[in-house]
Amino acid sequence: MGKVVFFSANDEVHGTELWVTDGTEAGTRMVKDIQPDNSLPDGWKGSDVSDIAALGDGRVVFSALDGYFAGRRELWVSDGTEDGTALLRDINPDDSSNPTGQTALGDGRVVFAAKSGTDLGHELWITDGTAVGTQLVKDINPTNGNVFDSHIGNFMPVGFNRVVFTANDGVHGTEFWVTDGTPEGTLLLADMSPGGTGLDSQTNVVNLSYEELVGGRLYINVYYDGELHDWVTDGTPDGTQSLVDGEALLGPTATSSSFELLPDGQFIFTVYSEHGQFKYLSDGTLQGTELFGYFGGASDAPIPVEFQLEADEGKYPRQAHDVYWDRGQELGDGRVLYSASTYEIKTKTLSGGTTYEDWIDYGSQLWVSDGTEGGTHLVRAFDGEEDPQLQNPGDFFTLPDGRVLFTARSEDDIESLYVTDGTDGGTILLATGIDDASDYTLWGSGGIVLFEAYGWD
Repeated sequence: MGKVVFFSANDEVHGTELWVTDGTEAGTRMVKDIQPDNSLPDGWKGSDVSDIAALGDGRVVFSALDGYFAGRRELWVSDGTEDGTALLRDINPDDSSNPTGQTALGDGRVVFAAKSGTDLGHELWITDGTAVGTQLVKDINPTNGNVFDSHIGNFMPVGFNRVVFTANDGVHGTEFWVTDGTPEGTLLLADMSPGGTGLDSQTNVVNLSYEELVGGRLYINVYYDGELHDWVTDGTPDGTQSLVDGEALLGPTATSSSFELLPDGQFIFTVYSEHGQFKYLSDGTLQGTELFGYFGGASDAPIPVEFQLEADEGKYPRQAHDVYWDRGQELGDGRVLYSASTYEIKTKTLSGGTTYEDWIDYGSQLWVSDGTEGGTHLVRAFDGEEDPQLQNPGDFFTLPDGRVLFTARSEDDIESLYVTDGTDGGTILLATGIDDASDYTLWGSGGIVLFEAYGWD
């Protein structure tokens, strides 16, 4: 058999079964109807094939339900033919072993989690594709007579012939482990959250992502102790370290993160918290991780003021729009910039001497406030009722000198980039034809700002 890809699929006749393809329609077929009772309701048809992993010799192992075993889930093996597809080992004769997380070590063996019986919980297993070579690697959680699960999951290859995973040994809580397929080579990588609670108080790790780095290393972004943390590992305890010392620069409640691998092997990870966005450049070591960009404002900035004036008392902000403290709307002096629906009430007189109040809507304009009505002002004054300047301001970003970048539409209805210190005279047009600016980043210490935007001629 040439190169093929194994996958699970439901043809709406047999339910979910094991399939194989060589990339052609003629070479795409179901390998075997492992659960052949097609009289069952749609939700019960098929063997529910999952967790397919390659052994490296053209065969794969996978998890499947077998009708002949009373619907128990066990470990199967296939060479892509019907005759070569069979139960590999009945790991748990009394119940389902529920093999999950099958992951290739890269040396012809596959590690996975399974439950062998009532005297042993869900633990780490390995297979070489033979029944005799399918064995328990290690009882990671031997607490209380071996009956507790290690809650093994989140398998990911690292380096050569090693796999990282999460497990609970009953002492450290859920933490990251590594295995080379041997008992002595199955080790705790790091006690990331000391004290026995582990990565979280539950049995399952939440908000976990992996990224592969050059040199066989692995970037780990994981949530514990109330926020996200960033680690790198080469698959050894000594080579596993946090990228930000004590997470001191992140501030509390880092809620999400993003990752970008650079051509030279370095990478950028961005951490989002209530204090803004923090961009780090890293080579995968603590010493080689540098905070090079910050985008955000303080969460204790003043609340934009909304109020209404009487007739002939001037323009006023009636409704503030899009106020996000992590989008850099705070000036260096502590005042806040914001967009607000702007109105004015003017008294007008008809030819017969009758007066009336005319409500004028100027659209969304740029305002600045120190949190009081007296300290709230329209940034750019304008005359007349037509084509007011700085319409729909947004896309704010605070610069190191305390000024703020933003975009707005001018009287020519062109989206442009401005900078302001909160005064009319200090509001300067920088470039026209720039729309929807985002992802501002301070690059280094030279005051250069990178950002993404739509450009218009």
